[in-house]
Amino acid sequence: MKQDERDERMIQTVRRELDRSTGDLDGAIAGRLAEIRAKAVAEAGRRHFPFLPRWVTVGGVATLAAAAVAGIIWFSSPSVEPVPVAVQDDPEQIELIAANDHIQLYEDIEFYHWLAAQENQ
Repeated sequence: MKQDERDERMIQTVRRELDRSTGDLDGAIAGRLAEIRAKAVAEAGRRHFPFLPRWVTVGGVATLAAAAVAGIIWFSSPSVEPVPVAVQDDPEQIELIAANDHIQLYEDIEFYHWLAAQENQ
């Protein structure tokens, strides 16, 4: 049995039981229930924003959802720390940072620069 058939059978059973239970009520209560049911059916069919077409309200909800998702993505993205100005100005330091070489060599880079300057003299 498919889900739709099960749902329809359940709806029919519930409707039958509700109709049976309202059959035991006196006339005043049954009339009041019929009046409330008619109002509920009329309210369900009435549009809440009569000046707007239905597609506008659906579009508004879709736009609001898209804006919420964009806001969540925007504010939850990790902030990227800016590169220090000293590193931006010195291309050698950028190369050192970008290279995956051994860091021990670069810990004493000033010494190696001094040594190279001494050899050139």
